[in-house]
Amino acid sequence: MKKIFAATFVAHLVLLGCDNKKINSQEEEIHTDTTQTGQSSVGPDSLNAWIANHPNDANALAARARFYLDQKNLKYAIADAYAAHQIDSLNAEVLLQWGNANYVQNKTRISKNAWEQCIAIDKKSVECRLKLAELYNIVQDFKQSLKYCDEVININPNEPIAYFIKGINIRDRDRDTATALNYFQKAIDLDNNYWAALDMMGVMLSAKKDPMALAYFNRLLEINPNDYTTHYNMGMFYLGTEDWNNAIKTFTQCTQLNTADIESLFNLGYIHLQLRKFDIARDYFNQALKIQPVNHRALYGRAYAFEMLGDIRNAERDYREALSYNPQHEPSRIALKRVQGGAKTP
Repeated sequence: MKKIFAATFVAHLVLLGCDNKKINSQEEEIHTDTTQTGQSSVGPDSLNAWIANHPNDANALAARARFYLDQKNLKYAIADAYAAHQIDSLNAEVLLQWGNANYVQNKTRISKNAWEQCIAIDKKSVECRLKLAELYNIVQDFKQSLKYCDEVININPNEPIAYFIKGINIRDRDRDTATALNYFQKAIDLDNNYWAALDMMGVMLSAKKDPMALAYFNRLLEINPNDYTTHYNMGMFYLGTEDWNNAIKTFTQCTQLNTADIESLFNLGYIHLQLRKFDIARDYFNQALKIQPVNHRALYGRAYAFEMLGDIRNAERDYREALSYNPQHEPSRIALKRVQGGAKTP
């Protein structure tokens, strides 16, 4: 059984008053797509032909619902899951897809009931248990989530997703990163291409400034050399460890992958401030402001570069503008007072 687990967990450092990039939601971090190869590989044409002649075949409708969910064709997936459920509401595969179809509509109560019924019918259902483990983690019922993870491991001790979700539970409930990392590594040992687990290991080790993070980022880039997020996370590791040359190289790659990448441009500006190359720093902040003119952080960075270059008039202008966008930005307030003669330049 092949499974894909998508994660969007990203850790960032705070620079020049920069807010961390927001994680969209806990759900995005642990959303599972437990797709069985045998069923998802059935093409839509063959399923369509079969269902045309057997419109009451609940298994076929459930298989096509699974296929459409994989393809993100939610309208058709929901319709097929509903039809299958109307025909046979005591079919474990139908209940799995009925739960999945409601889950994408945020009807989690219906999903929970469907997956629980699925387990009652199929005592060894791994997929329905994984879905419940995911759901309970999202609502922070870690005890229930761990219960389903352990049940899956008892049924199939080689199921990587169960170890991954268990690691997330332990990280979130106990703040035990060491044990969580062990579970993420176990998931990788079982599936060397497990993207979410590789990403999690890289990000968590990067936050600890552990050079081993680079091994996981490099593995991700072997799988997908043009993955922007991995390049960015690697750049943040280099920045956090003050490896300026590699940070510049990596963030430059980010801007090539995403020409509207203001975060990498901002970081490149910040790095050149640290290197006291103020004219280059100013140019990077200029690029960031062309993309997003209302950006108090880039304005502050450019103002500081102007100040260090002796261009006090433009520095004062940018500090004022930064404060107009964010009146609570203390570094800009202090700097404006400084350029007006109230304090000494650092």
